[in-house]
Amino acid sequence: MPSPVVADEWMSRLPGLDRLWSVTRGRSEVRIAVLDGPADDASLSQAAVAASGVVEHGTHVQSIIAGSSDAIVPGLAPGCTVFSVPIFDADGKGVPTCTQERLANGIHAALEGRANIINISAAQEADLLSLSGELSAALQAAQESDVLVVAATGNHGCACDTIPASVPGVLAVGAHGPDGAPLLSSNWGPNHRAQGLTAPGRDVAGACVGGGLCRASGTSFATATVSGIAGLLMSVDVEAGLKPSGARIRKILLGSTVRPNPADVELAGAHLAGRLDLSRALTQLRASSEYRQSREGTVQISSLPDGRVDEPAPPSGKKASARKAERAAAATSDGVAPSALVPAHEDCGCGGSGGECSCSGSGDEKKPQLVYAIGRLGVSFISQARRDSIWRVVNGPREGDLKPITNAALQSLFKEQPFQAQSVIWTLSRSEVAMYAIVPSGAFAAETYRWLVNEWKDADVEFASIPGILAGQVPLYDGQLVDVVVPDLRGMYSWQTKRYVKALRDARKKADVDLSPERLDREIERFFGKIYFSIRNRGRSPEERAINAAATNAFNISPVIEQAGEEGLTLRDIGVERSPLNRPGSEYYDVLLTFFDPRNREVAPMRARFTIDVSDTVPVPIGDPVIWYEY
Repeated sequence: MPSPVVADEWMSRLPGLDRLWSVTRGRSEVRIAVLDGPADDASLSQAAVAASGVVEHGTHVQSIIAGSSDAIVPGLAPGCTVFSVPIFDADGKGVPTCTQERLANGIHAALEGRANIINISAAQEADLLSLSGELSAALQAAQESDVLVVAATGNHGCACDTIPASVPGVLAVGAHGPDGAPLLSSNWGPNHRAQGLTAPGRDVAGACVGGGLCRASGTSFATATVSGIAGLLMSVDVEAGLKPSGARIRKILLGSTVRPNPADVELAGAHLAGRLDLSRALTQLRASSEYRQSREGTVQISSLPDGRVDEPAPPSGKKASARKAERAAAATSDGVAPSALVPAHEDCGCGGSGGECSCSGSGDEKKPQLVYAIGRLGVSFISQARRDSIWRVVNGPREGDLKPITNAALQSLFKEQPFQAQSVIWTLSRSEVAMYAIVPSGAFAAETYRWLVNEWKDADVEFASIPGILAGQVPLYDGQLVDVVVPDLRGMYSWQTKRYVKALRDARKKADVDLSPERLDREIERFFGKIYFSIRNRGRSPEERAINAAATNAFNISPVIEQAGEEGLTLRDIGVERSPLNRPGSEYYDVLLTFFDPRNREVAPMRARFTIDVSDTVPVPIGDPVIWYEY
């Protein structure tokens, strides 16, 4: 018999599960595809398509739904047919990654396997503009086949959308703790809130590779929980004679959630559409007209599952391992490819990985994470109390005609009282989403704050390049939990486009006297737009830091950008690779910028190669850029 320990734990975390289990443990007609890492079929109660590679995450996720072979993990829906579709591979650092193309292929494979529910653990921090055509078509095919796609929102801890969870028609799943409050790491973007719910995601029990009990936290495991419950609800429909319908189950799950009282919570948006409620979902399903009409014309079907439920107990000499293994997660930005996705689970917070998390301080000392990011400067507040404090300073003792806290008011305050600049949280953002909090430290902190104030109030500054090291996290006023960067003033640059616009206008008018002002403005806007889009990353990996340093150098120091614009060229792409030449103790990367003439593809493209040493906090250009035309 399945172990009652985990079953009792699940019933306490999922009120109404005992009632749902009394109706069904799943039907074999309901097929659930788990798109994750390759699963260890020796640890699972159902055969899986296993392969070498990253198996811990996939095994844990699949066991939540199907159960484990040693019966320690009973599985939420062991009677359903659960099969694995591996989508993750380990990169050179052992980090599981997946491209949008591979995810799309996985969805098609699940559809070919006649899946009714597709569970996806992958999450890429990006808006819908980054959705590839292949993945969009695959999700559309699932929707047209009435298949429920359940996807994790990811664990970046921000009010940001992720792919595929934010794609319309997908059921997005965030994670909450035992108290029902969302985990700080659980994402809650605008699209997530409209089509998502939260489920238990802290210390979720699952199977270890090779047997035993493991625990892990994150939205991946909350997603598996929702997929298992969806399988049970779909099985109830099947027993009533209804055809499995993903759209119907999605509507019931979203319509039966428990929503928090906005007055009782500080941040209602993090709760998405509400918390998963099994009792309300089952009641709503049975009260639906489709269910009642089907029951009236159907003979009562046994609620016993078709699949294997009662597994033999492990040998008396074998003890279940209760080790707690919180899997190490990699942020989507750690991959160079813009379409890289990673499993949506948390890390241990101490640098450990897999089942080897340890905060004992043993082992080699970990080097600080270097950052070289490009974004827009902004300000936020660490709390409501801090915001109120600044508001009182801005308005003073006067009554009436009180000033709101605007950018202009803050800029005036920082000019009169420069020390107040450290009272706010300085942020670096892209696409209106804060990537980092900038916290100057050390002997030159005052000069760094002065630089931030001056560049922030300069209307001509488009972006800022900020080098530094990561130093923890800090919550912002809107609820986001962002990484802290301690900046290095030596390598901080501002991007001012005004001087480029004037130079490009004059050069383009000389080259084409018939060029209208409107068309010239469009050309210049597109020219800079492509450059800004091509450097949209978080600047953490050596490749991203090299790209950002090369782009900063090209924009602020070398004449590459100006020369390309004067010739009417536009950026085609930016490539990066490890340099074949390298001195001891350094990390050289070659960054190649390619420009082409969009009006005449026969014109030879212009190429500019930058060699960047990223071994230090501030990346260093090695020599001058090399420019040539590719004939």
